[in-house]
Amino acid sequence: MGEAGRLIGDRGLRASTSPSNNKQNRGGVSRNWDDEFVLKHQLPALIPAFDPRPGRTNVNQIQDVDLPEDISESRSEAAFLSACSVPHTEEVPKLRLYLQGPNLTNISNVTIELDDNDRCIFFYLQQLVQNVEWGQKNERTRRIWEPTYTLIYRNACDNDELPQTVNKTVAEMNGFPENVANTLVVLSNLYQIGAMKYEMATDIFVSEKLTQKLMQELADPLIVSARALPSWCDELVFKYPCLFSVETRTNYFRATAFGTSRSIVWLQTRHDQMLEQSRGATSTAAVSNLTGTRRDDNYPEFRIGRIKHERIKVCFQKNSGPL
Repeated sequence: MGEAGRLIGDRGLRASTSPSNNKQNRGGVSRNWDDEFVLKHQLPALIPAFDPRPGRTNVNQIQDVDLPEDISESRSEAAFLSACSVPHTEEVPKLRLYLQGPNLTNISNVTIELDDNDRCIFFYLQQLVQNVEWGQKNERTRRIWEPTYTLIYRNACDNDELPQTVNKTVAEMNGFPENVANTLVVLSNLYQIGAMKYEMATDIFVSEKLTQKLMQELADPLIVSARALPSWCDELVFKYPCLFSVETRTNYFRATAFGTSRSIVWLQTRHDQMLEQSRGATSTAAVSNLTGTRRDDNYPEFRIGRIKHERIKVCFQKNSGPL
């Protein structure tokens, strides 16, 4: 099911204003296509970004959540036991989604199934572009947004009509050439031997080129927020941590470990830090060139939202005994 289940389950089908005779018997929802409808990714953990301009209304970042007073211990315990006793049944997918492209002249199309709920459509777009035979290597990155990609859907039970795909497994995507893999193993073994028997500096095995490349990937807002980083990033950071400094690994952890919402906030915070560093390094030029301007003039351009903070309020009955 993958992306199909996530899109249908989270967003539903848009009901149009067509007459009731166009509605199907099941559910009473119109199945007519709406060209004006825009599907947007909703992030429940984010609230609108703070706008410092005068006259703007901002949502309070701290929101109160009241616990109901009528929940007894027996009811909560019974609900917990009943929830634990019910076996988890995986929902049977009804649709299967496929992405096809690039739909260009003299270039063969490639089809990829959107089969993972945890992956966004941009991740599959990357996989599709990497499997297309462009003819020239630089065409792979230069023409990624030029084509028009086709989204295909099929009934999950119609196995005879399923298109041929080029999906790769996780092991295939994470695979390195044999000589590279052997080199990484040797470096890892040397690092372990040196850490146990010899007093070696921890930064001896740190690769400046790999660090620069990894930070370059983390500097791309689309890749980080879409959780579409190249597979080698996870492979090297977690299996061969000696190649990166603690600071680099910490940045990678903060950018990728807590979901899309906190990845976006990390990108915004890092943007602020880099802006402050550049302003501090060129403070004299900034004073002369930016006279009369305000920092918040371009504030909304890169701000998407803030992390919502929930404050739980526990109400106790007056006649209740001591805890």
